[in-house]
Amino acid sequence: MPVPSAKKGARPLPRWICLFCALLTAFSTLAGCARKPQPLELYLPAGPTVMVDGTAFASLALDDAVLIRLSDLQQVWPWLELLEDGDCCTFSLRDSAETVSLPCTEVKSRAAKKFDFASTQPGCIRYLDGKTAEHWLPLQVFCDLMGAWLLPDAETQTWFVSGVALRGSAIPAGRQVPVLMYHCISDDVWGEKELFISPDVFRKQMQYLKEHGYEPIFFEDLYHLDDYEKPILITADDGYLDNYTEMYPILQEQGVKVTISLITGSVGNPRYLTAAQIREMEQSGLVSFQSHTVTHLRLDTADAETTVREMAQSRLDVARLTGKIPYLFSCPESRKSQTAFDLVGDYYQFMTTGSGDWSPDDGTYRILRRYICRSMSLQKFAALYP
Repeated sequence: MPVPSAKKGARPLPRWICLFCALLTAFSTLAGCARKPQPLELYLPAGPTVMVDGTAFASLALDDAVLIRLSDLQQVWPWLELLEDGDCCTFSLRDSAETVSLPCTEVKSRAAKKFDFASTQPGCIRYLDGKTAEHWLPLQVFCDLMGAWLLPDAETQTWFVSGVALRGSAIPAGRQVPVLMYHCISDDVWGEKELFISPDVFRKQMQYLKEHGYEPIFFEDLYHLDDYEKPILITADDGYLDNYTEMYPILQEQGVKVTISLITGSVGNPRYLTAAQIREMEQSGLVSFQSHTVTHLRLDTADAETTVREMAQSRLDVARLTGKIPYLFSCPESRKSQTAFDLVGDYYQFMTTGSGDWSPDDGTYRILRRYICRSMSLQKFAALYP
């Protein structure tokens, strides 16, 4: 707004009027520059919480669809790339030639009030607010196309998403990967003696493995097996309290990764891990929690309905505890079950089934483990893993 000037020969305007006009002009300019952002959240209702591999994000609801920001996914999956942007959004995993595409609808914030958002389903929304652009993806459709795991939890209003399946599709063949099986790490023997490894012995075993070049990995790392010269998988079944009080400090001391398969119905019971301990261990990056059924039922004697219930509920239980969808199922007592073998692919990517030495060539649902018992000497342990 220009400041009025006095005509020639006219009496000058009062100084306060000139100052007022100048301030009004400055205020109008600043107000125009500082326009508040108009996020898409103003026009669509909130959806469920989305947990992407343990990280929580807000979502939006669009009829039956749940929308999530592409940038939120990329915080957890930096290898997810947007290749094209226009009438179609094309996505790829970095260094992969495979792509998936979604139709893309562009919406400008100033027109959002009059826009029919329902017409965008099931595609991507490219939302423009000034010079800022956000991509919102329909989560169910996107996961189906990409092959990511999706687990909606209606009770807690949380959708769990896992990108583990996106990290690879085949394990390099021709190698043997040792898989160790522990249970209790304690000198307080209150059950079957052979299940209780002395903490001092466990520490020496871990030191031996590291000194001899073994690299403890998680099961998801098998897809990148060529990155490791001497990979080894260390597992513990059931989820006993001493896994926190005795084992966990040794893992921190040695920098060793361990996979613990939980009997989810026992969490919080005497002598078992609590939910708080599980979350602390998971967040350390040293422990991956997986499924060992709800009740520790022997599946070789269970029917299909019971097997599905044990697999599905324990999967949901672990996701609720850790924020991550488990991808490994450990059969109780390492009992082989044809029913479990037939059904496991609907819920998990790996399954342990028996005792012995495993090679990726045997398949991801017939993983054998070497039982480490209390009476095993360090010399015998060393002979197994030279």
